[in-house]
Amino acid sequence: MKKIPSKIMIVCCVYAVSFPILSANDQAAKNTHAEQAARIHTIIGLVAEVSSGNRLQLLLPDGSQAPLVLAGIKAPDKDSAIGLQSKKWLTEQIQGELVSADCERVEGERYCVVFPDNRDINLLSLFYGFSVFDKSKASIANESLYRSAERYAREIKRGIWHTRT
Repeated sequence: MKKIPSKIMIVCCVYAVSFPILSANDQAAKNTHAEQAARIHTIIGLVAEVSSGNRLQLLLPDGSQAPLVLAGIKAPDKDSAIGLQSKKWLTEQIQGELVSADCERVEGERYCVVFPDNRDINLLSLFYGFSVFDKSKASIANESLYRSAERYAREIKRGIWHTRT
């Protein structure tokens, strides 16, 4: 019987041992993605009230109301001048509109990406300069797209960036 060179045996053994580990890591990544997808839920309702530039109330089909926070953005304080403009803009865009919202519960609040007419209103708020990107509550938001929209608004001095340097 021929003797197998030791280098080939080491490669074969490393491959045999590594393959299950890689598979376990791949499975863990799939599980993490699946767990996140399971936490996200979609709701549909009419926008009953806009409370600020990133908070609103949805009237659900069963007659109840659901408070929402727009995920991935932070609007100026509603008592400031630009905060009032941010609230006014959001109100003009979605008040009374039928919207769908992809939501995730975080720390007892429902963070959502809201879609009136298939438009991402969170993204548009950044694009028009009525909010800033907030990574802390952005797990369901498209981070690179949101950052690009904020950067664009800042570069052309739109909205809150109009008076900032």
